[in-house]
Amino acid sequence: MPRKYAQKRTRPTTHDRLIIDNRTELPMTDILDMCYEVISNGRISNNNKQFAYATTFTGRDHKKHVVYSHLNHKSDKLIVEDYDDAEYRRNARRARK
Repeated sequence: MPRKYAQKRTRPTTHDRLIIDNRTELPMTDILDMCYEVISNGRISNNNKQFAYATTFTGRDHKKHVVYSHLNHKSDKLIVEDYDDAEYRRNARRARK
């Protein structure tokens, strides 16, 4: 049977992409647990378009860590860093802009 016309492949219109940037020494299992917690709370910032701007956690190492959320054009980005009061306030303000 001859092939008539090749069907044009279409991509899905919605992409759920998530970038996780680990800037700590924690194992990836701990990072994924923290990110899961942020995602499970849903999009509660920026008029319900974005995950929480900043969420703090106490890790298994008994140190505080923070997960920042950034909304990119085609994806969400979660940045996990060690907690520092001054840095936390500066990044939380920057994320809201």
